[in-house]
Amino acid sequence: MDNDKLQQTLRKLNWEARHWKRTRGRQTENAFLTDIDHLDPDFAKALMDRGIETGALLDIGTGSGNQAIQFATLGFDVTATDIARIGVVDAIENAIATGVAIRFLEDDITRTALTETFDVIADRGCYTLLPEETLPAYVTSVARLMRPDSFLLLKVDRKKKGRVDQLLERLTLVETWESTYPLESEPLKASFFVLRINHP
Repeated sequence: MDNDKLQQTLRKLNWEARHWKRTRGRQTENAFLTDIDHLDPDFAKALMDRGIETGALLDIGTGSGNQAIQFATLGFDVTATDIARIGVVDAIENAIATGVAIRFLEDDITRTALTETFDVIADRGCYTLLPEETLPAYVTSVARLMRPDSFLLLKVDRKKKGRVDQLLERLTLVETWESTYPLESEPLKASFFVLRINHP
């Protein structure tokens, strides 16, 4: 096994463990990824402000699938991915329970197997949590998966908002605002970005 493949496997196992602990209340680290039962208001605002009501949408790092379910309920054709298989299984069960049709896939966005393109890509925390050395691969993958005039809607821990600079090599910043991740204890400061693909 080459080193890249080994690192990918270790990341996957780490996410499997984190997801299992988080969904069972045994881990509060990175708790902003804990699923909320409604569409994150920042994503709702970004879509509403641009009049985006339908289209192909990719939800990266879907976790238990609650945000993907909200997007599908609005009328989007949703593909939702997560590196953790246990997360994908939970997400499928949750989608079945709510009666919405979503394509869930186990996938590592830094080495994605996806080939189709999307009108909207949503990321509520994946980019924040990726190891620094994998960010260029994320940027390459996301840019390849975006259709002309499509949008990346990105929410990050405010302490890591500087990571967005790497995305600006391929994308244009349209709008940004300060926000929070709602937590039971106290809100975690976040930054939200609306970015558009640069196509020649």
